[in-house]
Amino acid sequence: MPKEFLDSQSTNKENLLPQGRLDQTLVEYFKENKIEMPPIETTMLFSRHYTASDVEWMEPHYKETDIFIPETVSWTPEGLEMYQKIAQGGSEGYTASGRFFSNLMSEMQKNPKATFRFSGAIVEMMQKFPGKKICYIDLPAGTELQVQHKKDIENLFKRIDLIPPTASLAERAEIEEKLSGEFSKSLALREEEITKSLPRELGKLVKQYPGLLKKEKLKVLIQLGSNHTRIYQWLKSRGENVSRFFPNKPYNYMGGLHSRADLFGKSFSGLDNKKITFADTICFKTFLHHAVLFIPEGLYSEYVRRIVALFSEKEMEEVYAGLQSEDEKIQNEAQNTFEHLLQKNKIPIVKNRMDIPILEKYLQS
Repeated sequence: MPKEFLDSQSTNKENLLPQGRLDQTLVEYFKENKIEMPPIETTMLFSRHYTASDVEWMEPHYKETDIFIPETVSWTPEGLEMYQKIAQGGSEGYTASGRFFSNLMSEMQKNPKATFRFSGAIVEMMQKFPGKKICYIDLPAGTELQVQHKKDIENLFKRIDLIPPTASLAERAEIEEKLSGEFSKSLALREEEITKSLPRELGKLVKQYPGLLKKEKLKVLIQLGSNHTRIYQWLKSRGENVSRFFPNKPYNYMGGLHSRADLFGKSFSGLDNKKITFADTICFKTFLHHAVLFIPEGLYSEYVRRIVALFSEKEMEEVYAGLQSEDEKIQNEAQNTFEHLLQKNKIPIVKNRMDIPILEKYLQS
């Protein structure tokens, strides 16, 4: 591990702290390492992280916290310093946020990913409620685990891309389940590292900002993607004061279901596997690919769930084959079949923000 990442918030070797253990409580860690620390109340927020709408529901929780820990794999000390300034507000925060949004706009012009909108909304939330401290517990850039995790992600998508378009829905579902199961090992190592890094990084933060010790109770807010709930279970099972929230109830998971199932020692049946793969296909091959950018997560996931429920196994296979075809005419026919079935069942086709009230009314019916 590069030296600069061993202690991201101090270069003084005397202040280096060891990593925690999965079965070690925060209180035990702080006592063992002679760290003064107020009682800690941890809140965990789980959701997707694509668009600005995925941040809005977090604001009431963020407003009340002392320390914010966002999911930030591949972070750098320079990046942490910038976010720390933004979160503090004031003139330095204003300058740092200006630099952030300038870089963001430049990146979005090169590669307009939806996740950039999420990052921008997080910074806007920081500006709205200044005075928080930022802490990172994810894999730092350049470490052995981060480099390998990045390779594993790239390898996963490369191997999925190699699945021939002639593969049937059942064949693709079986391959994706196998590949995602293999990737879950990398995900498991990352989640363990996140959990073990929490006490060390909190310990370093209070050393850097001793004013936090004046708090009767230190409120910590952790934001993670919804597939990382195992971290909550670890903290809860060892007796931490921790609660969790989702943007909506019931919460419908979208994406990464095979890896998530494998982490919990579970699997899906043949038909359920087909439904998962079919859902991913229509989300990327139909108008839903654009709708994800503006439909709030709760509405979007329920929308997709209801759409998939319309299709018989045979209809899923036929539409899937058409959407995967390299023949544009066949693709268009599959799109038309897909949209016709929605219209036949009076499910609205949401193609812009103006259609969201219609979707809300439908989902409430």
